[in-house]
Amino acid sequence: MNANFTSRICLLALLGTAALPAYAHHGTAPSYDLSKQWTKDAVVTSFHYANPHPQLFFDLTDDKGNVEH
Repeated sequence: MNANFTSRICLLALLGTAALPAYAHHGTAPSYDLSKQWTKDAVVTSFHYANPHPQLFFDLTDDKGNVEH
């Protein structure tokens, strides 16, 4: 085998294995049960957009009138 060909195969294998943690980090469709959706009325108090994930904060009032942040 050519040394150049071997080094290219090794580089592709290294790049392929380096990408696996990024794929595993994000959820996929089987992770969520879309048949059990719910809705709530809430007040958005803050939205932070920062890498790697944005965060949404809200206040929710329960049936007894208590506010949960």
